[in-house]
Amino acid sequence: MPSDSTARRRLHRLHYSWKRSRHVLPDAKSPRPVRRQQRIRAKVRGLPVGRAQFEGETEVHPFPPLRAGWAPKGKEANVAVSGQNAQRAIFGAIAIETGSRVVMGRKSLCTSDFQELLRPVRQQYGNRRVAMLLDGRPAIPRASRALAHQLDIILIWLPPRCSRLNPVDRLWNCARQHVCANRQYGSIEEQERLFVAY
Repeated sequence: MPSDSTARRRLHRLHYSWKRSRHVLPDAKSPRPVRRQQRIRAKVRGLPVGRAQFEGETEVHPFPPLRAGWAPKGKEANVAVSGQNAQRAIFGAIAIETGSRVVMGRKSLCTSDFQELLRPVRQQYGNRRVAMLLDGRPAIPRASRALAHQLDIILIWLPPRCSRLNPVDRLWNCARQHVCANRQYGSIEEQERLFVAY
């Protein structure tokens, strides 16, 4: 039986690396989601250049997500936690063409907090019409849809369970890895500030 180091060398030669697994859904074979994605692409293509934004939101908690990492051999890789519970909601929008971002921390994932994101996005574009692509949760309250209409922001919903289509979700994952993973901050306000700054 080969040793661990021999197996590692062989895996490296086969272009394998040590990484954390993730859940994925297979690409949809059903024609309905495919048609929906085609309609979304047609809508976005019909917009003037540089006027489309992806939107997303996430929550941060003091209890840190644990990630694989290096630790001394024979010792546990411990992360000290306070046991306190709190949360902050982070809203963000990223421009498809330029990558410019609007990111803000709020106390909760409420309608009024989502509406607070719409205003700075509107300010970025002056009087030009803009589209915002959102994760597939069309249950946005009527008041938010009315405000988007008033601000001349078109809301376009991505298909459900297709977070891979939304670059904001990848931004959140990077921030969790670099800011939140394996550490706890003195306060949720400090964690929110560093997350938004990242």
